[in-house]
Amino acid sequence: MINSFLDRFKKPHLSADRKTMELALKGQCIPVIRKQGFKGSFPNFYREDEGFVALVNFQFISSGGSFCVNLAYTNPERSNIHPQSNTAAKNIRIYSINLNDRCRMGSVNGEDPWFCFGKTNYGMFRSKPIPVKDIALKCSQLFLSEAENWWLEKKNI
Repeated sequence: MINSFLDRFKKPHLSADRKTMELALKGQCIPVIRKQGFKGSFPNFYREDEGFVALVNFQFISSGGSFCVNLAYTNPERSNIHPQSNTAAKNIRIYSINLNDRCRMGSVNGEDPWFCFGKTNYGMFRSKPIPVKDIALKCSQLFLSEAENWWLEKKNI
């Protein structure tokens, strides 16, 4: 148990910076999002369909080295958005959505998934780093499977 905890902080031979990670996401994952009808610009995307707005946000941790993908939605009545329910779809941000109407892509059984691609600014890895191309591919796959299914389920409530 203690060894697996300490393994997180060993110096792997793999590390990338945020710019490299963003370029990989923009080259692999963002085209997939766009093909599904999403608009916006990195890191915030939205898709509106009959008043239902699906949202995607790439959130990089301030200390560097990892990010997560936040998913959210607003219902057609916009009753789950604060402070202003009349906000245009392109201006809605994840943080204005009720917590119950958000999730992290890749979360299973209450996990809080962060994709680690490099060191933090204090020289440590938050978890085992993964090559940026692999992360971008995984995000694309999760987007098409998990995220789309999550929004479909929410839309049909």
